[in-house]
Amino acid sequence: MTTDRENHVFKVGMEFKTHDLFREAVKEHSIKWGKKVKFVKSDREKVRAICKGKKGCPWLIYASYVPVDAVYRIKMWHGNDQFEVKGPRHAMYKVHITNRSCGCRKWDLCGISCIHAIDALIYDIYEYVHDCYKVDTYLKIYSNLMNPINGKDLWSPTNNYTLVPPDVEKRLGRPKRQEGENRMSLLTLQNLEKKGSR
Repeated sequence: MTTDRENHVFKVGMEFKTHDLFREAVKEHSIKWGKKVKFVKSDREKVRAICKGKKGCPWLIYASYVPVDAVYRIKMWHGNDQFEVKGPRHAMYKVHITNRSCGCRKWDLCGISCIHAIDALIYDIYEYVHDCYKVDTYLKIYSNLMNPINGKDLWSPTNNYTLVPPDVEKRLGRPKRQEGENRMSLLTLQNLEKKGSR
């Protein structure tokens, strides 16, 4: 049975015994997948490699030394079009750039990149937003001209029925008096009592 290391497949949390073994695995991965890799940081504590040459390439791998376990552990891995992104509360989400999907399902449902997809994309976020949200689509919708029309007085009469508003049914129960009416009746009653007409 072949392991992920033998297939040159990385995962977040994968461990390597030494610094040199991790570097060697990154080099073998780059040869197998045809990536030009550049180590931007490589010391005994941290190793970070990125894609070299191609602008906007999101490929990135980062591992650091964990003294408790005495291993180098992969903390971040962005490769090809599938990424593992650590979200809040240390939850892991799988982001697939080509399918425009994420484990949280927000990108799948609304077409706008979620925070995990934005973290995975790094560079051109707007390219992966659904076309319905783009300005070009908005302009195409309203590109057809709306011809002006004459005022209501100049409309030609028709033989069709006149449109009237719908009948409003009366509500059950005694109709409520308005507050103004109640106040006026109270004032009138007080005036009559003062004059002694009662």
